[in-house]
Amino acid sequence: MDTKLTPDMPKPKLVTRATLKPFDHGSEGKKYILASDSRHWVIAEEFYVVLSLLDGTRTLKEIKDTLAEEKQVDVTMQALEMICDQYLADKGLLEGGDSLDETHKTSRKQSKYFWMQVPIISEKILREMTFLALPFHKKVMTIVAILCMPVLAYLIYLLAQPEFLLSITQLKDMDWLTLIGIMVVSGYLHELGHVGACLKYNMAPGHIGFAFYMTMPVLYADVSRVWNLKGRERALVDIGGIYFEVIFLTMLAVLSRFLGNDVILLASAVRLISLTYNFNPFLKMDGYWLFSDLTGITNLHDVTLDYFKEKIIGKFSKSKQWTHNAYYMGLKPKVKKVFYGYVGASTVFVIFFIYLLTVAFITSIENIPVLFLEVNQFKQVMHSQFNWRTFSSGLVEILKDHALFVLTFILIVRMVVKAFSALGQFLVSDLNEK
Repeated sequence: MDTKLTPDMPKPKLVTRATLKPFDHGSEGKKYILASDSRHWVIAEEFYVVLSLLDGTRTLKEIKDTLAEEKQVDVTMQALEMICDQYLADKGLLEGGDSLDETHKTSRKQSKYFWMQVPIISEKILREMTFLALPFHKKVMTIVAILCMPVLAYLIYLLAQPEFLLSITQLKDMDWLTLIGIMVVSGYLHELGHVGACLKYNMAPGHIGFAFYMTMPVLYADVSRVWNLKGRERALVDIGGIYFEVIFLTMLAVLSRFLGNDVILLASAVRLISLTYNFNPFLKMDGYWLFSDLTGITNLHDVTLDYFKEKIIGKFSKSKQWTHNAYYMGLKPKVKKVFYGYVGASTVFVIFFIYLLTVAFITSIENIPVLFLEVNQFKQVMHSQFNWRTFSSGLVEILKDHALFVLTFILIVRMVVKAFSALGQFLVSDLNEK
């Protein structure tokens, strides 16, 4: 891509699909969102001022003069060239350059906890489902709250009864299919809830897909464009999935009483348990994004990690990268107090989580000989009396007994590799600094 600029020509211009909007956040000072399709960057006010002048009518020299005369911003030509050549052009944000929105979709950084993503419902189809926005009108939400609260209270009461949950052990084959079917439908409605909240604000949603989060198979909705919305609007998108599921589970619970079907009622109650898990603010689930959007702390995990880097690693390292302009230092006073509370709670959660991972990892290793033994037995049976029914039932048994252990082992290995990689980068940078 040849987009090298000179001080006099050409006249740089942001691509037409790029937008610049004020960003609702929890830090001191103004920040803005630079957006291009599904990619977003939070930028400082000084950077916004520069980008707002890239309209194709000025050369870099004229932009420099305008900044000095009208904005009282002193910027060098070298800095302007770097912004255009090494930042905007590399991201496909300058007219005349290559777009990276499509070519680099598969190479974007992904969470080490979120992997094997497979699209299921395309963005094009979801954009046409404007009816999903109807339940988010204020009057409708008020009516839903009034109708759903008593039913949810009843389900919570049932969950407090030990004998009710123990009834899951008495389910028969068809009962399990009913329970699993309700879980799957509820999961899809959850993602459609996020989509509906996006459509309420005329924000085009991305696709709905399948992936593994940690070791759990999950559905997800790409709602990355919501960064253009205000904090409270983003918060509604965050709880949109739970809102749709609450409506669905309420209807199921009422239906189960009319039909006298305890299996449907049990499935509704069990699914309600998973909804409470969604409020976990320490894993990247609905609760995490809700906390982030209400406080205005973007990249909450990274900010928390930077805090520990400054307070712990920074004490033993001569490298300035751990203490230079720490993001949390710029938070508003009230938000900063909330953040400190989150850091404390995160510490407790991480210690407990590491303990669980350690136990899971040891159990996974102990499971390996059993897995090999059952696989060998399965192969012997297939060699002696192969038929598709025996093959499918044997495969299901192996997956049921060992899939979770295998996924846990893979997840932990991936996390350890990434941790050692990050530690290696830290040691190299620390040595270079010395």
